[in-house]
Amino acid sequence: MKRALPQNHNISIIYAEDEPIVRWSVSDDLRQAGFIVHEAANGAEAMDLVAEGIAFSAVITDINMPGAPDGGAFAQFIMREHPSVPVIVTSSSLPADLQPSLFMTKPFSTSRLVDFLAGQLLSKA
Repeated sequence: MKRALPQNHNISIIYAEDEPIVRWSVSDDLRQAGFIVHEAANGAEAMDLVAEGIAFSAVITDINMPGAPDGGAFAQFIMREHPSVPVIVTSSSLPADLQPSLFMTKPFSTSRLVDFLAGQLLSKA
């Protein structure tokens, strides 16, 4: 069962995924669950969102994306510069040097993702 988020919670997420259909589908599920989602098609777009100063409470990123930085470098940047922000990594495998808040093997359950985010973020809201 998915957790219900309170209205007007303003929990904002950066979601970086290069596969458009996956990004749109997961983003839609997250929005239906009550999250604000800022989509990025690659690591550079995700870094631009951070540089623009948008408020965000969590990051979800694929590892293998074209361009620089890739998702792994973006995740490392967030973990270093924003250590209190949960980082969820989605991929087929996890690099040994990366220790995110949660690793989800693709394909993954969006209900598990929503439950994790709600559990992590509602306690801080």
